[in-house]
Amino acid sequence: MAKDFWSKVRSDIQKGYKESVSFLKTKTEIITEESKKKYKIYEHKHKAHKQISELGALTYEILNSGGSVDKSAKVKATVERIKKIEELINQLEAQATRTAGKKKSPAKKKIAARKKTAAKKKTGTKKKAGAKKTS
Repeated sequence: MAKDFWSKVRSDIQKGYKESVSFLKTKTEIITEESKKKYKIYEHKHKAHKQISELGALTYEILNSGGSVDKSAKVKATVERIKKIEELINQLEAQATRTAGKKKSPAKKKIAARKKTAAKKKTGTKKKAGAKKTS
């Protein structure tokens, strides 16, 4: 009888260990992907900032020399680069928000199911206890 008990304890521990490892692996993958996306967005924002700085320097040079900013090909090219980078940033941010709302992973589903079961057990116990008090 003791062997049955300890073998059950051992299998429960092994099951818990496997579920924990699976959950941690899934969570780590999710965090890694989110971090990669955030870093890409950061890189592009940094590029846009550099281009804006360059645009300011070009504008200053042109205006300082008495030229017209509207007619400068360099200014127009820089503005186009900035627009392309901003579009890319918007696309990456849209992708990041879409993937954030994806379905739960199998490990998360198991955890959510356990929480629901535990909550049902707790509420069921409280109702029984409450029924005894009112009698």
